Amino acid sequence: MLELFDPQPVPKLTGRSRRPQGRQVIEWRSGDPLPWHTLPTPAPRGNRRSVWRHTVYLGVYDLEQVYRFLHRVFVDDRDAYDQRRPGASACAAVQVDERGRLVEGSAVLSSALWAVAQINSTGAAPEPQWLGGFASANQAFGDQVDVAEGMRRDAVGADEPLPQDAASLQRLLGVAYGAAGVSGKDPFFSGRVVISSSLVSEGHEDASADTDFLNSFFLAELAAVQRGLEGGYCPKALAAYLTPDRSISALDRIDVIRQDGPVEAAVGVDRLPLGRWPSGPEHPLALRQQFAVNRALNDLSFEGGIMGVNGPPGTGKTTMLRDILAGNVVERARRLADLDRPEHAFTGIVHRWNSPDGYPRRVRQLRPELTGFEMVVVSANNAAVENISVEIPARDAIAPRWRNEADYFADIATAVMDDGNGRTADAQRQDAWGLVAARLGNKRNRAAFRNAFWFDQQDWKTRTPVPGGERMQTRLKQWKDDETHTN
Repeated sequence: MLELFDPQPVPKLTGRSRRPQGRQVIEWRSGDPLPWHTLPTPAPRGNRRSVWRHTVYLGVYDLEQVYRFLHRVFVDDRDAYDQRRPGASACAAVQVDERGRLVEGSAVLSSALWAVAQINSTGAAPEPQWLGGFASANQAFGDQVDVAEGMRRDAVGADEPLPQDAASLQRLLGVAYGAAGVSGKDPFFSGRVVISSSLVSEGHEDASADTDFLNSFFLAELAAVQRGLEGGYCPKALAAYLTPDRSISALDRIDVIRQDGPVEAAVGVDRLPLGRWPSGPEHPLALRQQFAVNRALNDLSFEGGIMGVNGPPGTGKTTMLRDILAGNVVERARRLADLDRPEHAFTGIVHRWNSPDGYPRRVRQLRPELTGFEMVVVSANNAAVENISVEIPARDAIAPRWRNEADYFADIATAVMDDGNGRTADAQRQDAWGLVAARLGNKRNRAAFRNAFWFDQQDWKTRTPVPGGERMQTRLKQWKDDETHTN
């Protein structure tokens, strides 16, 4: 339940004298001009045109107010560590484009203010069911915003979304407070509106429609886990994670620092992965690094579960992850090589759905023996994860003897690295050897990956394809056409 009470701060206001280029954060008051009417048309950045994207924070309140309220309601634990995050958060947030039009699906309600309002109005203590309650309230808020915008358009007979004005922002503010259950008498009611404006590359506007940062990053996942547990579904890894220490017998533990026997048995030739990272043979893994890699690839691959490895800074965590990645790639390639034809990788089960932009999607399901090799690297330190995503595909991450000839969609991988890192025109281009990792932790990164991976490179001035800029969508079509002509 703690994740409900984890409000994320809104950006700090930018002073006029020290306002960074391409970014502005202001507190807007009724009667003030709106930034989508006043900000200058941006100049192109590099080879792309830039546009403004605005995040409107509705009902901004001081976080200290929430802390004081919670301390009044709950018994104070003198032994508990009380880290109070400074700054302000908001009741809700929406995004608008460069013309001030609401971005569809961008409305997000604050879980913290919703939960505090529930306690304030009912006096009830938080319960696990509140996760589902907030999900319903958040969905209802989005629906109410859509209704309000539809009424605005109907009133003037407009076919397209209208730019936000002072009256519509006040209306959205009222909708947000209503969805959160906050009234004008509550101490959290402020009526304040903060607007953050930033430049994004044209064609990547949808990538910035990600206001999930208003809440905890784990709310949706915790709700999914809760639903699974209530339905009797608890995967092995989750069960191990939730098992209390007192339930694990000390006799089942092996000290791999003091006992060499179990380590030596686990690093025998018969347990070595079929693949290793293409680094120089003079730089093998340390003994216990190899032990951890073998355990992960041999034991977890068949049984599932969870394994912890103590890796202080500078002890080679990325090195170990690279060998696990290599082992997964080679084992999956071995299984693919057993197929007579590529289409034999799929079953007869077909999944169909409509994407958020309305396009029908159709995907055949893979055979189960070809799944389970996916890797997701997550961390509380975003910079550490992003560094891994950049280091692994980089050409200088492999030994010189293979560096010039390794090519696993190298051109697409380089484009993915450039777009994902927000490289400017004057920044040094980083060359990639293979399409093996990407930053996908938020909507902006996922959209940047999609554009660089799937769609052909275009000249932003003429909107025409750039020679040699074919991406995966075009290549798949070419391969399909070649196979058709061959047959």
